[in-house]
Amino acid sequence: MSKPGTRLYGIGSAQVVDNSGETVSLQGIEDRIGLVIDEHQNDDSFHNIGSVTKTRKIFKVDDCEDDYQKRCWDYAKAPFLYVEAELFDGEGHPDSISAAAIMRYCARPDVSPQFQMGFSLDGGIIQRLDAQGNPTEDKATGKFLARTLATRLALTPKACCPKAKAFLFNDLTKSQMSGPPPQAYLDALKKSQASSSVLESMNSTQAQLILKTESLKKSLDGFLKSFTSMKCQSCGKPERFFKSNPPNKCQNCDKPFNLSQLWAAWNK
Repeated sequence: MSKPGTRLYGIGSAQVVDNSGETVSLQGIEDRIGLVIDEHQNDDSFHNIGSVTKTRKIFKVDDCEDDYQKRCWDYAKAPFLYVEAELFDGEGHPDSISAAAIMRYCARPDVSPQFQMGFSLDGGIIQRLDAQGNPTEDKATGKFLARTLATRLALTPKACCPKAKAFLFNDLTKSQMSGPPPQAYLDALKKSQASSSVLESMNSTQAQLILKTESLKKSLDGFLKSFTSMKCQSCGKPERFFKSNPPNKCQNCDKPFNLSQLWAAWNK
């Protein structure tokens, strides 16, 4: 029996200068978005990992209909395309399960300030304008994308638009911070004489909160500084990288990695 999929929302595109030096006009986006894809995979339908359930162009803060859209406005501080989507993880789609796991991981309070997932529009460019507002086909001078066609929404750890962030509808911050840390952390603390004196000077709840914070910090610090690797499924070349800075495509053949590969590499 199928279950509801993980629900996402966020900024599909914002009218700001992106990492390639281009700016997408919000007004000029022709919105035909139907599916969420794994990175910018185009080879087969297996990499369709969700469906887009809502889009809305937000030109100013007064256009926001709810707190979700307002949160996105506060993050973008610019006109943006608001999107909502549901992943196929409830149906058992393996890449969708990986995508949902990554989104839950990035929602943790110890991770979210350091690492985020984002969205990227997939489609085509209809018209470029140069700095003087004249149509051009030159990529070097035509940095304002006046008209674009958006057909799919890619979920990626490296969105070209720096403001195109993806959020979970079910924010895990409170549930992750509530409850005591594993007993192993308390046992390790009690073995240290210096730590024992600290533990004795506070109540159990305070001690557990401090231990939880310290263990999360150490865990994240170790994660960010560690290496991992994954092999390109197209050319077979392995790629080694910091876990805090995953690639979204192979440097050898330029083919995109998928989120299942990324999740497996993170868990090595």
